[in-house]
Amino acid sequence: MPVIPGSTSWAEAVPTVLLAAALLLVPGAVAARAVGARVLTSLSVAPAVSTTMLTGTAVAAAGLGIPWGVAPLAAGLVAGWICAALVGHVLRRRGWSARRGEAEAGSGAGGTRLVGWATAGGGAFAVVAVAAVLVPLSGTPDHFPQHPDTIFHLGTAQWMLEHRDASVLHASGFVSAGDSPTYPAAFHVVTSTTALLGGTNVVVASSACVLVMAAVVWPLGMMLLGRALFGSRPEVAATTGVTSVLFTAFPFALMGYGVLWPNLFGQSLLPSTLALAMAAVVRFAPHRDPVLQPVPAAVLLLASLPGLTLAHTNAMVSFLGFGYLIVALATVRRAWMVRARPAQAAVLVAGLGIATVTAAILATALRPESMVRSRPLGPEMGTRAALIDTVFFAPRQGVPLILLSAVVALGAAALVRRHRGAGWVVAGLALYGGLFFLNIAVDTASVRDLTWPWYNDPVRLAAISVLPAALCASAGLLALGAMAAHPLGSRRWAPVATTGVVLAALVLGTQAYVGPHRDFIDGYFSPSPSRSWASDEELLALNRLARHIPPGAVTAANPWNGATYLYVTSGRRLLVPTEKSLTPGDRTLLAAQLDRAGTSTDVCDAARRQRVEYAITGGEPFSSAGAGRLAQYRGIDQVGESPAFDLVAEEGPYRLYAMVQCAVG
Repeated sequence: MPVIPGSTSWAEAVPTVLLAAALLLVPGAVAARAVGARVLTSLSVAPAVSTTMLTGTAVAAAGLGIPWGVAPLAAGLVAGWICAALVGHVLRRRGWSARRGEAEAGSGAGGTRLVGWATAGGGAFAVVAVAAVLVPLSGTPDHFPQHPDTIFHLGTAQWMLEHRDASVLHASGFVSAGDSPTYPAAFHVVTSTTALLGGTNVVVASSACVLVMAAVVWPLGMMLLGRALFGSRPEVAATTGVTSVLFTAFPFALMGYGVLWPNLFGQSLLPSTLALAMAAVVRFAPHRDPVLQPVPAAVLLLASLPGLTLAHTNAMVSFLGFGYLIVALATVRRAWMVRARPAQAAVLVAGLGIATVTAAILATALRPESMVRSRPLGPEMGTRAALIDTVFFAPRQGVPLILLSAVVALGAAALVRRHRGAGWVVAGLALYGGLFFLNIAVDTASVRDLTWPWYNDPVRLAAISVLPAALCASAGLLALGAMAAHPLGSRRWAPVATTGVVLAALVLGTQAYVGPHRDFIDGYFSPSPSRSWASDEELLALNRLARHIPPGAVTAANPWNGATYLYVTSGRRLLVPTEKSLTPGDRTLLAAQLDRAGTSTDVCDAARRQRVEYAITGGEPFSSAGAGRLAQYRGIDQVGESPAFDLVAEEGPYRLYAMVQCAVG
């Protein structure tokens, strides 16, 4: 379905949003219930399990040569549910029941219902808060943030949709000049499937999926993790749901910057996966209220990790980082407990040390140089500005969140003092906050030994810091609520009421920081002409030009001028799909010398191999292109002066040419 800007309103996109939510929640929730988890836990862990099921089914369908669609999707999900039911049966037979009794969600059935209502309330707040930022900025769901990687993400989903192949093993087909390598493309699997089932275009589907991931998946996971750490109480669920969407760095920054949609997806799956991991190792690293018994938690964790990894490798690296902190602190605590037996304590400490050194050596040895050198070396700002950005959660010199920062500090102190098994949260905040500071204030080669897994990108590191920061903020608000409830005695409603008042005061006092969130990403949805890749007018122009290009023909265009959005608007193929895909060989030759097709047999032969029959010129280059990069495409940009090409049509800033001469060897 072609992309026509402004043709779909957010109201009309509601069915697509609901479909995206169903894809992410229903498959995994049914599987988790079959294993034996309760409803609320099942919904919270569902997205990661669903992602594993969707991506696995898509790989199987492609391997069997079956076009991706309703039938293979349904068959894969049913097979997954049957496997989950069999596993659940085995667990029950062996006495490893996933359910922990009524204590899982409060005291008795009434407590369960209260936690459920509080979770619904926290989730509703998150949906409204995220929608209040995304909907007005985008205007309509068929508008996308103007950033370099947007075309890759939209184009990959379009390629999957067009080829009816959603396998991550083939996901680089959109940009690949040869065989399509494997790519962790779970985000694109979800968006292309949403577009396919909903009959909408990939931009609307992507916008709907981003809304669901940020406003539903992430808060649900955070509320589950918060209940595991602080107890299954109504005030915990509501508070954690609210704090999950108060930080600009996540989920809001990644909605525009990058655009890092897969990174957003991966991190939205992270908290529920951590909650399962904590439950799986609870006997070694105890915490307040494990969400499941260890064995069923381990089963669901194993089902979640492929989805987490295929959503984004950064999420898996962050999971390992937090997991290390959980195990390391538990090891130190255990060694302290057995200090009267020095040999046993020494073994624990030595084991932790060996594991730490081994992991550091492997991380250094296996690092890809492309990630180490992902950006120019050197600090981004001075020490004072970097401290402000770090302490007040204001990446890229966004609006400092001063009040929220104070609540985070209070919560960190409360966690260290009061909450068993939650010390890793404070350690995680210090670790990832420290890496963020080093990245923007120092950024030496030594610093990159630590920050390379996140492409040495401060926005990615700032986003990771939000998970422990939001948990600390929740702990701070709960501590304030408990202090306010103290004069009321032991009445059961007192902590709920006082925490609600404190939470309301924070939200009203900050207006949920909607303004700062909008300020950060507004420039990506409403950029200046030099920062725009393809305006609405240009997209419409490309859509009209596509009518003159027969299906199957390949069009050459300078990707820095925005004409690569021809593929998203019409499905017409391009020689160079993105500004990062100018690979050696035919692509490089044609980009530099296509205008010589009528006189050079080498150019003509390359054009025939690549099936290049048309070329598009015009459009304003993106501001970061630079003369050197633009010069690489001079052969395409100059076809208007070549006798080998005739003008076919002109729309907006673009001109479409057809190749009419080709040198014969």
